[in-house]
Amino acid sequence: MIGRLIGTALFSTVNARLVLIINALTAVAVTAFVAVNPGVSSAYLLIAVGLLNSIMYPVIFSLAVDNLGSYTEKASGFLVMAGLGGATIPLLQTALSSAATLNVSFLLPAACYGFILLFATSLYRPEYPVTEKLTNG
Repeated sequence: MIGRLIGTALFSTVNARLVLIINALTAVAVTAFVAVNPGVSSAYLLIAVGLLNSIMYPVIFSLAVDNLGSYTEKASGFLVMAGLGGATIPLLQTALSSAATLNVSFLLPAACYGFILLFATSLYRPEYPVTEKLTNG
């Protein structure tokens, strides 16, 4: 809840895409730090990732359905079902921690946050609605 309140305050002054970039970059850095630095400080940093997550999902959702026109409803459904990753990634991380170490297993969420960063910086293209892309090639 704290993360959502902070996010709401931020969105009135800062571009949502910039907030996503900063949060994803911070999450990559934190989870990579945890992977190489076991200890109490890593545990506290993981709590901070929860704050970052609470802001990231709504931003990803709103950016992903932006300018989709008549495809917005279908895309919304796919995004809701994509939340399945939230159930499968922890299982994969558990298997990785059993095969290696708990700290090394945090490289998996770091890679996932890296993909979110890639979406925010490169894959998100707000300039054309989907209908124009389909008709103009």
